[in-house]
Amino acid sequence: MKLRARPGRFSSYCNDGFDLAAEVVEAVTGRPYIQWLREHITELAGAFSTGVGRRLAEGHVKVACRGDEPEYYNCFGAGAIHTTVPECAMFGSLFIDSRGIVGQAYLDETRHP
Repeated sequence: MKLRARPGRFSSYCNDGFDLAAEVVEAVTGRPYIQWLREHITELAGAFSTGVGRRLAEGHVKVACRGDEPEYYNCFGAGAIHTTVPECAMFGSLFIDSRGIVGQAYLDETRHP
């Protein structure tokens, strides 16, 4: 795939970045990405429901497009990582108050125009 612009010019959302991050973490640590992610980020943030892949939707709300039968709906972005909505919000709050989980240099990088 061709680059849309010179590196560093702008960024856009893409699951390929999460896939690449997972490959790098696994190659460097020799451990599954989700295990590393849980131990070093999500559990420290108090997000204990974080997982990967498809999980059963028991107890979750069914949704439907108008005229269709209701069904459980799973929306997977971020490399198929899933969590609950409250825990997703807790994770997002780390970019405001990192609580020592995310280094300041990384936070500064997210604030560049």
